[in-house]
Amino acid sequence: MKELIIEKKQQCGVIRLNRLASLNALSKSMIMSMMETLIEWKMDPEILFVVITSNHPKVFCAGGDIKKVYEDVVAEKVEEATDYLAIEYVFDHYIKTYEKPIIMYADGLTFGGGLGLFYGASHRVISSQTKFAMPETKIGFFPDVGASYFLNELPNYVGYYLGMLGIQLIPSDILSLKMAHGMIDKIKWQEVEERLFTQIFSQKKINSTLSLFLNEYYQTNHEPSNIEKHRQTIQRLFSKPSVLEIINDLQLDDPFEKAIDELFHQVSPTAVFTTYQLLKTNQGKTYWECLKAEQTLSQHVVLTHDFKEGVRSLLVDKDQRFAYEPSLYNEETEKASSALFTIPEASIHPMDFWQKYYQEREAEEANKRRKK
Repeated sequence: MKELIIEKKQQCGVIRLNRLASLNALSKSMIMSMMETLIEWKMDPEILFVVITSNHPKVFCAGGDIKKVYEDVVAEKVEEATDYLAIEYVFDHYIKTYEKPIIMYADGLTFGGGLGLFYGASHRVISSQTKFAMPETKIGFFPDVGASYFLNELPNYVGYYLGMLGIQLIPSDILSLKMAHGMIDKIKWQEVEERLFTQIFSQKKINSTLSLFLNEYYQTNHEPSNIEKHRQTIQRLFSKPSVLEIINDLQLDDPFEKAIDELFHQVSPTAVFTTYQLLKTNQGKTYWECLKAEQTLSQHVVLTHDFKEGVRSLLVDKDQRFAYEPSLYNEETEKASSALFTIPEASIHPMDFWQKYYQEREAEEANKRRKK
């Protein structure tokens, strides 16, 4: 079965994620194929905009191919593992800076790399069954794919709460936080696609035209937001100047704060410290700078016990054992996490290499079209 279904429909280029058995986890071949397709469509005057969605009935994209990253690390192919992440991050940046509008319809589970993919679209649409999460601390990793940029954009330190604990967001939370532009139910989406694929659009102001078009279908009524309900508590806790102070300030007689305490003890302490420091360090940086910092950090984190143990426990043996080491939140664990950030940068960053590669591919495609 093809991992992607790629079609041209009138003025629209369509990509459907179709790696169904793996919940659309983004393989290297999927990412590179999508990149090549978008380069081609960027140069194609017949294509005015792009739609990216999923063929899975309950999942948009479960994330990057983290199991393959783990397998490469265990096989001592560390450079191959971190190179995959560089390719993924360059693709996320390409989506965000793409010159033609991209409508992303995330119907169902959208985790990790799926959220990084979704974030870059010019028109971000969810369904009533969409759930967002950055659950990386559960596997001893950290929220990547630009999360140190877009989680920092969220108000009231909500991004720290989401990133450190892997909180799942429901549609009302997603809309309240403005992480999507609107919600359209799956049945209605079929009508949206039919019109997008058959209606003739003018190239002039195509971005705003598509926004107005989608606004006709956005649902205005949805449930109250859990995040909004607890906004003040989240801000009080996660604005603290350290992870240990957050934990020490938890009031365990409050059910919401007791649940937070329990979540802290269901994820990797090292990964939590790493995530907190990454978010602090990358405040104010550009999206590209955040992605590069994440890729650099990944080169050490994929070698850690907690990453290998987390992926093994969740995705390989699936025993849910999660024997994190160290297992305590203390100053020693915090220091061990800080040491992961002391990485000398390579003379040529892997992301710079892949960005240059795709710039050259764009130039080749443009030259080919000029010769026709």
